Amino acid sequence: MQRAASSEIDRLHMSVLRRSHGSRVALWFTDSEVAQQVCGVLTLDGTALCVTIAPGTICPHHGCFKAEIYTPTGVRALSGFAILSSPGEIKLFPLGSIVHRERRRSIRVPLDVPVSYRLLSFGGHDLRGQGGTGSGTSVDIGVSGMGFTTAIRLPQGLAIGITAKATEWSDFGEIECTVNRFERTLTCWKTGVGFNTPSERFKRYVTAFVLDRSRAMRGRNPASSDAT
Repeated sequence: MQRAASSEIDRLHMSVLRRSHGSRVALWFTDSEVAQQVCGVLTLDGTALCVTIAPGTICPHHGCFKAEIYTPTGVRALSGFAILSSPGEIKLFPLGSIVHRERRRSIRVPLDVPVSYRLLSFGGHDLRGQGGTGSGTSVDIGVSGMGFTTAIRLPQGLAIGITAKATEWSDFGEIECTVNRFERTLTCWKTGVGFNTPSERFKRYVTAFVLDRSRAMRGRNPASSDAT
């Protein structure tokens, strides 16, 4: 009975993945001593899950993998065997259960831009002016918060100011956030933050961005008519 329930859950996760065309994928080939990371976007080849990667990306022809797929409703983590089926496409053959992390009350959509952060406060201590800064790359964004990667772990409760270094996003300047969660990946730390007191202009822009990106993802997905 438990195995049947687990299989049904995996089928539901696969259904979500097949409706998440264009979602960001972080994939690690794990056969070597140091896991090799490859990033791309989720695509479909019939019913098979594939990752479209940038031309010229160097990665193994095949091997065992672990992957995180950043769907609008949360992160789906899976593992299995992968094959570089063409110079710009990796085909995934999942093996085992699919884990759903970061279940969200609001939709997140992919966002891949450089970000910098500044330490503001932690545990009642003012950290401004202490020279605490860092950088990373955004993963996704929603109306209530965003995810980004860093080389170090940022603890829960840490208040930081994030600046996105990209056209239009940088116009909003520093956005104050609080770290809600963190997760260790094979090559970095992934941090989830909530926006503290975003301006109305920023909230309107993010809302429009999320809606536009969600519609675009559904419109590109040939399986968008599948049942939820």
